[in-house]
Amino acid sequence: MDHHHRNNHHRPPPPPSPLLLSKLRIALSCLYASSIDDGRSSSSSSVAACTQQQRQRHRREAHDFLLDLRTRNNRRAAHSRIRSIRDGGGGTRGGGDVDEGMNPGGGGGWEVDPAWNALTSTMTMLEREHEHNDYDFDFNYYRDCSNTRLMEFCDAWARHVAVPMHLVDVTVGSLASSYLRDVDNDDVFGEGNMHRLKGRRRSQREKARSAAHQYLVSIFESASPSLTPEDILAASMGVAVGGGHRGGAGRGHGKNTHTKRRGVNKAKNRREEKLGVMTATTTAPSPDGGRDVAKAELIARRNFACVAAAVVFGVSLADGSTTALTASPVAASTHGISSVAASAAASVLPHLLFLERRGGVVLDGETDLRWRSALFSAILTVVQRMCSSRREIRVLTYEPLMILSSFLGSVAAVSSEMEQVAMDAICECVLSLASSSGYPPGYFDRLSDNNDEELEIERNDVRDVARSVCSLDRDALSDTSPSMLILDRIIGACDAAIRETASTGHIPPETAVHILSALAKPLNKLGKTYRQQPSVFGCSIITTSLLALGSVCDQLNSSFESRSISQMLPLSRLACMAVASLSPMLSSVAEHIRDPPRSDAEKEMMVAFMCSIRCYLQHSILSTAMIPELVAESTLKATRYDIKGAMRGSGGEDHVGCIALMRLSHESDRLIETIFEVYGSVILQDLSSLHQGLKISELQRGVCVNYGKGVCPVSRRIILRVISRLAIHQMKAANGEACNGQAILHKLALAPLDEMTLLKDAPASAEKIFRVCEAALDLSYFSPELLADVFNNPLALEVLFDCAIAGYSRLVFSSDVDALCRQWGRLRGGAYSVLRASVRYSITDYSANIITNLINAECEAATYQCNQGPEAGSSFFNDCVIGEEMAHAGVYILLIRDCLDRIAKNNDQIEAGIHECRKCMSVLQNCAPLVMQLLMHLSPEAASHVDPRPTIAEAWYLTLLSLVSICRNDSVLASCLLGVGVEKFIGESLSLAIALIFLKDLGTKKEPVRLIQIGLSLDGPHTLAIQSYISESVLLGPSILAETSILSIIQLNQSSFGPPTVCGPAILIAALLRSISGALPPWTVEEAPVLFRSIFIATGNDIDGFVQILRVSTKLTAAASFGGVRSGELLAGKYLDASDSHIESLLSQTKEVCNKGNWQKMKVILKATCGGKKKDSGFNLKPQFNTWLCDRL
Repeated sequence: MDHHHRNNHHRPPPPPSPLLLSKLRIALSCLYASSIDDGRSSSSSSVAACTQQQRQRHRREAHDFLLDLRTRNNRRAAHSRIRSIRDGGGGTRGGGDVDEGMNPGGGGGWEVDPAWNALTSTMTMLEREHEHNDYDFDFNYYRDCSNTRLMEFCDAWARHVAVPMHLVDVTVGSLASSYLRDVDNDDVFGEGNMHRLKGRRRSQREKARSAAHQYLVSIFESASPSLTPEDILAASMGVAVGGGHRGGAGRGHGKNTHTKRRGVNKAKNRREEKLGVMTATTTAPSPDGGRDVAKAELIARRNFACVAAAVVFGVSLADGSTTALTASPVAASTHGISSVAASAAASVLPHLLFLERRGGVVLDGETDLRWRSALFSAILTVVQRMCSSRREIRVLTYEPLMILSSFLGSVAAVSSEMEQVAMDAICECVLSLASSSGYPPGYFDRLSDNNDEELEIERNDVRDVARSVCSLDRDALSDTSPSMLILDRIIGACDAAIRETASTGHIPPETAVHILSALAKPLNKLGKTYRQQPSVFGCSIITTSLLALGSVCDQLNSSFESRSISQMLPLSRLACMAVASLSPMLSSVAEHIRDPPRSDAEKEMMVAFMCSIRCYLQHSILSTAMIPELVAESTLKATRYDIKGAMRGSGGEDHVGCIALMRLSHESDRLIETIFEVYGSVILQDLSSLHQGLKISELQRGVCVNYGKGVCPVSRRIILRVISRLAIHQMKAANGEACNGQAILHKLALAPLDEMTLLKDAPASAEKIFRVCEAALDLSYFSPELLADVFNNPLALEVLFDCAIAGYSRLVFSSDVDALCRQWGRLRGGAYSVLRASVRYSITDYSANIITNLINAECEAATYQCNQGPEAGSSFFNDCVIGEEMAHAGVYILLIRDCLDRIAKNNDQIEAGIHECRKCMSVLQNCAPLVMQLLMHLSPEAASHVDPRPTIAEAWYLTLLSLVSICRNDSVLASCLLGVGVEKFIGESLSLAIALIFLKDLGTKKEPVRLIQIGLSLDGPHTLAIQSYISESVLLGPSILAETSILSIIQLNQSSFGPPTVCGPAILIAALLRSISGALPPWTVEEAPVLFRSIFIATGNDIDGFVQILRVSTKLTAAASFGGVRSGELLAGKYLDASDSHIESLLSQTKEVCNKGNWQKMKVILKATCGGKKKDSGFNLKPQFNTWLCDRL
């Protein structure tokens, strides 16, 4: 037999019979046309001269043809015929059989049709496999080969159009579903076969099984609930739907598809615009005709998906009986099968609910609807089984559960048996997921090990699922709404589990506490809406949650002495997270304290609330005192979830007990009143004792050791903030009478001041700087009102600011950084934090003087550094002293911005605002000479140290933006500032911004650009600040443009001068044209419309005057070299050295923009004028403004 085969495998394929050729040609066209002509496709193709009877006959022939493909001779014949069609005159090229619009992908021809390519590939590969085998023909192997290629063809088809019902019966019923049930059955290979045949067959069987899985997934995903008729229509017209859809099949609808990304809305608008144009140009009988067809196509897809699911899950369409996959242990046993089940659940369950609510027919002549309920239950049974399976299976259930709950929650009440089944299944699935994702036994035995990131990610995902299925997003919540019922069921299950352990003396189950803490968002929504929509049912849910969490805290409070940290840490962490997260609900309930209860349920809720608050506070205090924040050194910089022994939220940076106390004390005044009512004033003493103990532990750990006993310094300072908040509330309530809060606060505030006083005469050392910095950071956590009093008598603060200013004198040009430099870098942040807390209340003469000295000292050191050149090292200007890891250069300038922003908000304190505004103006004027000198320094961008100029420029112009905002929006303050020269100051800063642009060399038509640019780099967030400042400052009016001193910096050729009134604005526009030509990064062109519109408004909306200014700006040339501008060079740059027609085109288009007010078009005009898109420019992408927080130094 082998010899016979070898003699025949070189023979040409047998000629195809005329009958098979006819069947092939008709089948390939009618397989598409049959579904399309039934109104099940968005395409508009048809088969010429086909009657209804012919179509029915063609469908039967297509069905038979697909079955014939599984025989060897017909495969070989089909392969030859496909070749002749592609290369000859058949199909769309030959003109007659298939309309061009039939292509499901919208590509316009068979040659790009994915389904056609898939079928061609099928025949080619089958022929190759058949011709190159040198052993006996294996029916099972070739059957799997045929089935694989056929399902790949159907898979490509299912992504674009609805699969016809008869094809579902054949391909799903006879083929795909059989591969689902045959998971790993060696019997299919027969007894006594050779090992090589068995391995070969097994491999092909796996390929067939994979193709079956993919085919079924495509059927279900093409019916995705997130798919719209517009998506179908867009896909049929060849308009890209987006990353989430593939040919309209709705792929990629994972739970991250709702993430908002930059440019998504723009892309969607462009797609809709293109779709609208294409729809308008069609010959449809009505504008909505295409959308109606697309809607019918989408319904057909979902109906067919239901039928396919019934076949897969073994549900009889005749009587609803269930067999096969659902009842088999094979269900959800492999990832492929689970993917099919998850896809079916995501697509089919919502559609079955839709049919249940609104009616509708899936099958022609459908009378018995029991199969729908049976299918619904069968799918949910498999999903529930998946929720208890291994992790890679469980994750597949998240999306179907959230989709189903979202669809279920679209009605106000549960009104059908199917909805009740769905609600019950969702509850069971969430609880199963919680149980399956719990920490394994012994997980916390070694607290210094890193967390299992996959487990932590899964737990966070389960929290998201729990929140999603209980989401109370509807405006009107009723006692019968699905989300309320699900929330009640899950909360009740958690409460029952917690109470059961309480009765047996065990600690609460971690999984129950985990889910309880995850439901804070819906519970907070319920608490917020309860006042407007009170209900006994809602009150009962709140009461149950209060008691459940209170029971957890009570059990844990009594277990600290008898349980190890390994046992207590995970539960205490979750409990504190729950308390912190539920603080909005607690605040909402506290609003009802003084109101008489309206029902027994509300009375019970108030009793539970008062009892629970005390438990929450006690546990938060005990947890902070007893459980270290870090048992070993943190790995948060290298890992996502830190070590196991971290008393922090997932990825967080603070002790959750401290966070719970802060949230309880800062949520609302009414909640604070409740805390004092329940706990009494002794709460302040307990918190003070807690802080004292934490401070002692911190000192025992040593300098810069943040792990071990106690908490990190930042967490300890949170306790200071809590005490300060509670004490000030008590002092205000006392109306001047003595209270223990005042004494406690005074004692705590004196501690860091006394520490500084003791260190005043100590010699300079790293430890001294460290102690002063810690005292400063402690002081910054007190209330601004208290710090204002400290700055009125600032003797104790002198050591802080003296050390900060004196430190700049120790600058050396070496990259070696010693401990003293590192601690001084922290001290800068400590000084900034104290000053920031102070200026948020008021700016005193002392603080204004200190801020001025600090800014000037930093600018002098930065200038000294720049004098050494870009290659010089620096002991200060690096990431670990003055840089991203500490506090950026320029941080003290932002103190003036904070003060100006506060003044702008407090319009009721006019006199104080005027006085403080003048102080801020004085600081800026006293610092301006050194700041401007530094920013105009010609040293190129630093290479061996962190260049301080960009961040100083960012801080400077962000602060000036706040000043300009006051001048534009507050006429009283603006008039007062005129007397101290605010216009001249703003004009000089505008000139500086223009000069920075002119520092950049663009080259000319005759001379190339310089390899090394002089001056600071303009590729960063400071350029954003400069652009914003230009656009806002010119709106102050022509007087600001007249005050620009740029003419004193740049010498212009007299022949290029325009009228005096246009020269200043013309130089500004020339600078903007130069920036778009390449002086600034390409992303700056996005702000060009705003900038030019501001200049237009500043010139009085005079169109002719603005065009004249623009004309002059294109003619200005330099009389002498300045920065990057050569003598005789156009200020606007080389791209404006163009013909008169090019300039006139710019002017005419600009005039049109001014007339129509379409300033966004200015971006396109300027791009075309200034050299087009700058590819490979070497600049970075558009940045964000820097963060200037120093709390974690």
